[in-house]
Amino acid sequence: MKNKNRGHRKILTVMIAIPIAIVSFGMNRTGKSHQVEFQQSWLNIPSSPLEIRFSPSKRDMELFNRSSGHVTGYRIGCVREVGQRLKVLRKLPVVQTNLETGTVLISSVTVYTDSVGRCTRDKAKLAVVEVSFRDGSLWRVK
Repeated sequence: MKNKNRGHRKILTVMIAIPIAIVSFGMNRTGKSHQVEFQQSWLNIPSSPLEIRFSPSKRDMELFNRSSGHVTGYRIGCVREVGQRLKVLRKLPVVQTNLETGTVLISSVTVYTDSVGRCTRDKAKLAVVEVSFRDGSLWRVK
């Protein structure tokens, strides 16, 4: 009788473990592919004073001030690569900030979820398209 109960427990354990493993595997794959897809929806423009990075968990987006100036504002927009040029299709509102040289601004990737969707539908990517500095200078995508 003892061996029979042990056999039933093993079967029951396997019957419970398999669906949990399948659901967990599906959730991990979906989450990772969504994160990779989100990250691929962004474009770092080489001349931009702000570099787009993602945290190791891919839950946060980081804007790194790689310029020698103090950044006071920036604008994200949808850009499409047309040959060797970039075309700005849509601009989001200006975000006021206070970013000294070498500092990072961190925000949740969920802030840009709708914008990523709109840009993707337009076959475009999100990018920093404008940066303003404390000294009054302005960088824009050309």
